[in-house]
Amino acid sequence: MPFPEPESIRTDAQLLTELTFLREKVEDGNKGGLAGKKDREIVYEPSVLTQAILDIVRQPVLILDAKLCIQTANRSFYHAFNVAKEEAENRCIYDLANGQWGGAELRRLLEEIIPRAGRFDDFQVEHEFTPNRIRILRFTARRFQQSIGRPALILLAIQDVTAQKTVETEPTAHNR
Repeated sequence: MPFPEPESIRTDAQLLTELTFLREKVEDGNKGGLAGKKDREIVYEPSVLTQAILDIVRQPVLILDAKLCIQTANRSFYHAFNVAKEEAENRCIYDLANGQWGGAELRRLLEEIIPRAGRFDDFQVEHEFTPNRIRILRFTARRFQQSIGRPALILLAIQDVTAQKTVETEPTAHNR
């Protein structure tokens, strides 16, 4: 019996789309759309489900409100950027780590592109987050509307491609 084909690897944009779709499905279920179905009697708390999904994603992810304040982040974010949960939640993203997240490129993405287009994919930013250490980050984001009467949120995924880019730019042994 042959082995099954491995699942294709999903891109950041596909994962964000799936997370948004799943959240909408859960919210629809909580509004009574699942009532009367015996096999669907379990009702999930959207915020609990959202946090559980975020915590299993290995890539750093933030959920921002309309004022660009961090509503929540996943464990990967806290670990990758050495930020404590208490230092991040309910604070503007630009205030993180003594203002290290306030770079012009990231501001343009969040303040101009997201309000206009509602999304962006794989936008690369080079930024010095700590003295003498430039990191190359790739951002993917989606603005999504919550239920009626609640403000939109922004789901922001971050991929650190510093090591990958460093390897790509280093000369190979035979070129030396």
